[in-house]
Amino acid sequence: MLDALDKIDWENTGYHVYGQQELIPDRFRSLLSPNPETRELARGFLLGSQQDAGDIYDTTPAIIPFLIELVTQEDTPDREELLRDLSGPLEYIYFQRYTKPLSLHMMQLCLNTYGAYKKGIDSLVDMLANEEKPIQISCIHLLRYMTDEVEYLIPELITHFRRESEEEVQTALLGCLKTLFSSLERTRYSLKEAYSSFFKALVESHPSHKVRVAAARASVDTLNPVSTTQETDRLSSLVPGILAREFWDRCCPMLAYEQEESYHRQQIVRDLSFLQPGYLIDLLRSPDLTTRDAHLVVRGLLAHTFLPPEQRRLHWHMDGYPRLDNSKFIEEYPVTRHLKAPTAGQKERTVLQAIVNANIVWENPTNLFSYFYGLPDSREELRDLLTILMR
Repeated sequence: MLDALDKIDWENTGYHVYGQQELIPDRFRSLLSPNPETRELARGFLLGSQQDAGDIYDTTPAIIPFLIELVTQEDTPDREELLRDLSGPLEYIYFQRYTKPLSLHMMQLCLNTYGAYKKGIDSLVDMLANEEKPIQISCIHLLRYMTDEVEYLIPELITHFRRESEEEVQTALLGCLKTLFSSLERTRYSLKEAYSSFFKALVESHPSHKVRVAAARASVDTLNPVSTTQETDRLSSLVPGILAREFWDRCCPMLAYEQEESYHRQQIVRDLSFLQPGYLIDLLRSPDLTTRDAHLVVRGLLAHTFLPPEQRRLHWHMDGYPRLDNSKFIEEYPVTRHLKAPTAGQKERTVLQAIVNANIVWENPTNLFSYFYGLPDSREELRDLLTILMR
């Protein structure tokens, strides 16, 4: 495979993350060096390191096939690290849907880069059978971002789950499935219904608590965002209680980011925001809740109440945490007043009343009400609005 490196005119492939495209063949060969530092520097040169990790450039689509070929060879050193770095461009493509619009040139680069991964998907899926758990988990993390291959990946991942006995690998597979189901566009919603019973059975009968938690979280993303009547059909009745307990216990982070407690709790609130609001209201009434967590729960309640389900999924990718000033927020998300008094029903009034009544919410000021939902930020103004809605 590496013999073909010299057949590519690297100097004329366009911009590379660090320039010096002519060094690309040599850096590929450095991936096989006996020196660990040399190998690490080579990975960073090819795919970017630190703040540049995962960025896509003109050379990226040509680099990916060689890296996939290398990482699937058992004698390649640092396969776990190489898989982790290979996830970067896919992760970049995945999250671009939630950030600034791309230029046409960058759109094409993203498509070409994704296409390079797609050509190697069979080899990547075969790596799930690897006996080394770190390699399996790194490969699973990569596959979660191949969201256009769901018809192929979902049954493959479920098959591997059923063959797998390692708890950590099973929870990683469920996290991957959660991302894939969450990414489905409307034309593929039938997949949600087709596989919801798989997660329901795991929640109700799997012997591992961590797997039950992961299955409960994944099952939320089998709900149809355009239907509000199928929660009891598709989800186990155990799901709300499992999620509420996970908010406190944090026993099963499903992503590396979730090792941070605040991000993990945000993801649990995100999942609960797709269920009936009573579960989040119960959390809001907990005496153990901090002000920061109370603001997070309020955000989940308001997202459930005032945002359509499809917008709700986008909402949880908004950056920043509610603060009195806007310094941590991204300007691309303007304040939009979602609530209109004539359309406020019993659910809206119940949620707002619970928020007004919760003293912990008001111990520290926050602009989350106006920033995300166009609502007043003070207790007094929100109470006044609620009075109007009660008439």
